[in-house]
Amino acid sequence: MTDSVQMPPGYLPEPEWTQVFPAMSLKKKPQPPEPREGESAERFENREQRYENQMDRYEAQVTAKRMAETSRKVAEGCWRRVVPILERAIGLSEVDMDVLQDYCVTVARIVVAEQEVSRQGMLVPSNRGGTVKNPLLPALAQYRGQIKTYIGQLGLSPAARVGLPGKPDDDDDDDLFDA
Repeated sequence: MTDSVQMPPGYLPEPEWTQVFPAMSLKKKPQPPEPREGESAERFENREQRYENQMDRYEAQVTAKRMAETSRKVAEGCWRRVVPILERAIGLSEVDMDVLQDYCVTVARIVVAEQEVSRQGMLVPSNRGGTVKNPLLPALAQYRGQIKTYIGQLGLSPAARVGLPGKPDDDDDDDLFDA
């Protein structure tokens, strides 16, 4: 007998992924400065530098928005793929919802971080000149370590399923293989 209450299939409600990965709105894209009549070269260069800083912030917002949208889609797909399988295989209870959500969020973050590493490269420019290892790589290593824990807890690999209890038997005698 288990300590948790078994819920009927399909009981676990899917998380509201827009709360986990909030939708973002973008500010208006900055426009490059035009030289003004009588403006000194130094003043114009200052405005150009401000514009470049604004563009860096704008591009970071565009990236964050894209990452949030992709994360929502990946987490949703993960939930819809994994939860029905686990409900049939081992049964799920309400206490499983948090770990399932964390698993899906971690999968989404791995996918998005891998996409960004593919876009940016393994080495990225440093603030001091030269290149450094992409700062997403250590985060990816941490997410991969966490995903191994979730895979073990949820029985999502053949090795992990060995120690998991099966779905509770319905104690009917209509199965040919019941002893």
